[in-house]
Amino acid sequence: MQKYQERLYWHIRRMVFDHEDANDVIQNTFIKVYRNIS
Repeated sequence: MQKYQERLYWHIRRMVFDHEDANDVIQNTFIKVYRNIS
């Protein structure tokens, strides 16, 4: 996940201007990915 986190953060940050909101979106995204992998 760390491999993609920074790149994904800046991509989301262009759409969501608040740092905390961007982190929330990333966290929710990784949770969905983790749940759907197994």
